[in-house]
Amino acid sequence: DEAEKSLSLCLRSPIEVTWFYHRNLEAAHLIGPCNGIVCITDGMDIYLCNPATRELRKLPPSPFGCPENYRPMTDGVGIGFDPSTNDYKVVRILYWDAIEYRPNHQYQAELYSLNTNSWRELRDVILPFYDCFSQCNLLFQGRFHWRAWHALAQPCDTDCILSFDMRAEVFDVIHYPPSCVGDLGLVENKEPSFVSLNDSMALILCTSLSEEHPAPPQVIDIWVMMGYGVEESWTKKCSLG
Repeated sequence: DEAEKSLSLCLRSPIEVTWFYHRNLEAAHLIGPCNGIVCITDGMDIYLCNPATRELRKLPPSPFGCPENYRPMTDGVGIGFDPSTNDYKVVRILYWDAIEYRPNHQYQAELYSLNTNSWRELRDVILPFYDCFSQCNLLFQGRFHWRAWHALAQPCDTDCILSFDMRAEVFDVIHYPPSCVGDLGLVENKEPSFVSLNDSMALILCTSLSEEHPAPPQVIDIWVMMGYGVEESWTKKCSLG
C-alpha cells in the first residue's frame, strides 16, 4: 500500500542483510510486523527491515544523554504507523541502571520518526514504572502492546499489558481477566501471548515448563477482549488440552 511505498522510497537501495549473521541472535528480538515492516533490536541497535525486498535501515543513535553514574538500558521497543502524518514510528522505553546499586530506576521514553529520521523525548507522557518483555508483543488498532510487570505495584507485583498509542503518543495499561491473576501476578505456570483474532485482541495462556513442573498437563486458554480497552469484556472462548 501507500505506506509501504513511502518506506521503500525512504530506504532507497536494498542492503544485503549481513547484519543477521554477525550478531548474537539469542539477544535479538523481532518486533511487529507493521504493514509488512519489522523492527529488529538487540537492545542497543535498532533496525527497520522489509523482508520482501531485503531492505534494511539502521536507526540513528539516540542523541539524549544519560545521568552521571548511570548506564542506559532498553526496556521495551515498539513499532507502528501513524496515518494522520503518514509516518512510521518506533517507541523505545529506557531506564537508567545505576553503576552502583540504587533501589529505583529512572525511566524515559523516546520516539523515532521515519519522516524526520530523528528521535525525540516524550516528556509530556505519563510513563508507568513497568518492566516490558519485548518478545511478547502485538500491534493492534494503532497501539503497540507489551507484556509488562509492575514492580512498584501495591500490595504486590502485578502482571499487566502496557500499550502505546502511536497517534496520540500516550501510554495506557490493560489488566488481565481477574481469574487469570493470582497474588503474584499471572496464575502459576502460564505464559501469555497476544494475537489479533476476528478483529479483536486475544490473550493466549499456555502452560509453561518449570523445574517444579517439568511435564505439566498442556492446557491452552484463549481469552478475547470483545470491546477493546474494556477490561470487563474479557471473554474466555475455549480451553484446549
